[in-house]
Amino acid sequence: MPVKAIYSDKAKPAWTYDYKKKMWRGFLLDCFKYDGAGKPLKRIRIKYARREAAEAAILEIEIEKQNARAGVQSPKHRKEVFLKELFDARLPAITNKAERTLAKGFLVRFSRFFCLMCW
Repeated sequence: MPVKAIYSDKAKPAWTYDYKKKMWRGFLLDCFKYDGAGKPLKRIRIKYARREAAEAAILEIEIEKQNARAGVQSPKHRKEVFLKELFDARLPAITNKAERTLAKGFLVRFSRFFCLMCW
């Protein structure tokens, strides 16, 4: 996945000016995004102001490719679930009053022990 230097006569936001060529320089990421089977899904052409940003995007695409091959969902696409949400969803499902009281006490002690939330 090459990162190519591209030049423009017109000023672009955050691009650097190359005094040798007397032009504005940016970087183009030109690659393909693959599915889990290794088949190309789509071509990606993104312009970046810095080479480091383009190389970071390459690493991210490679990690996504490895995750897709392994069948794992990437962490940025996962929904965050906090314990408080799980506890709040579980408590109304308990029908027995004594069991609900015990569960509530356990969940409060559990949360205080791990300092994950304030009740």
